Amino acid sequence: MLSEMCKAMEELRVESRKEMAVEMAQSLYEQGVSIEQIAKASKVDADTVKGWLTPKAG
Repeated sequence: MLSEMCKAMEELRVESRKEMAVEMAQSLYEQGVSIEQIAKASKVDADTVKGWLTPKAG
């Protein structure tokens, strides 16, 4: 049971970090920073950043 709680907490931490990265990428892009520069600073590939910046259909 404790290991399940630890796993759940770790998943929340990872998701929270991703949300912060996406918000930062969106803000930087709105300020004119290129996708390539955002990708380099975020240590992810440019396609990932493009995915973060593309509104989800739904």
